Amino acid sequence: MYRYVMGSGGGLGNLLKASEEFQQTVDWVRYPTNSETPTVNADSRPDPNGGTTADQVDYTANTSARLQQTITLSASTQYTFSVYARAVSGTVDFRMRNVTLKDSEVKTATTTGPDGGGFTRFTYTFTTTTAGSYELALQNDTNATAKDVIFWGAMLNQGGTALDYEYAAPTTGGSAPAPAYAGFGDAFGGVTAYYSLRQFTEAETLNAIRVRRSSDDTEQDIGFDSNGDLDSTALLAFVGTGGTDNGYVTTFYDQSGNGNNATNSTESEQPLVVSGGSVITENGKAALDFDGVDDYVKASISITDYPVTNAIVQANDPTNSGYAWSLNNDTQSTQYYSNSDYSSSSIAFHTIRNSASVFFSQSWTDDDQ
Repeated sequence: MYRYVMGSGGGLGNLLKASEEFQQTVDWVRYPTNSETPTVNADSRPDPNGGTTADQVDYTANTSARLQQTITLSASTQYTFSVYARAVSGTVDFRMRNVTLKDSEVKTATTTGPDGGGFTRFTYTFTTTTAGSYELALQNDTNATAKDVIFWGAMLNQGGTALDYEYAAPTTGGSAPAPAYAGFGDAFGGVTAYYSLRQFTEAETLNAIRVRRSSDDTEQDIGFDSNGDLDSTALLAFVGTGGTDNGYVTTFYDQSGNGNNATNSTESEQPLVVSGGSVITENGKAALDFDGVDDYVKASISITDYPVTNAIVQANDPTNSGYAWSLNNDTQSTQYYSNSDYSSSSIAFHTIRNSASVFFSQSWTDDDQ
């Protein structure tokens, strides 16, 4: 039923490797790399040919959980990424993603697909920009729930449609390639909220902040550049570079995928990110600047598991007293890092047991939080 062409490092038409060996970590790298990494149960399920070479991938409740393979491709060329997938029961969503192009498609696997054994062959077509390495992933859906998907027969071929499936052998020896960019979220999972001017993970297309410009109060989302830093070019193109051009942060986005965005709609109390046409920096890194009086952004977060550990990278102004951040609920408010006590850049770690809201004030740099 399915055509095989054995190849050392790829079939004749299949540009991937280890097309059925999803447990092979040299070719299929798993992220995040801690306890949130997906689990692969190799050769544990019936495949479309009636054998037992299909692999069950158990995704953790993490939107960036994924199996990822790096391939060298030509410039301005159309390719089709395909894979056979089946749900363990009912229906299950996953994403086929081009991490490099920051693009993906959601697919829904069932138990009654049209191919052998209830599988469906899913496809995702994309066009490259420049020649070089591209990262393709089989990734959890955006709803951040744990799920199990059965995969078999991954393939990448040139052209706008999937060719007949060809088996591609795994790499022999060697080590997995380093990702183009590895953020905090690619190494750690289980994060409730993450606020930073540094990209959380390369596997999501996210924004860092929403900015209001002073010239006409128009707002725009600002994301990241190819290095995972705040996209200062896009930021200044929006705000302007004149001496009176200022940019204020209305939303500090939660990059964890949990939607715990920190916001402030009061214009006079919004922190600066552009002042006089220049991006505010701290130690050469883009930063948010709070006035030490009433500037803040706030997020309301539901926390049911205790204790909770919080970390912040900050730079303090010794001429201003106050606090860098606080956590509180209806009966308790806890404030950390008075500026009179901490007058230089610092990292704070705190463990708390009760929290409903988190406030940020003073300065926040773009180091990983």
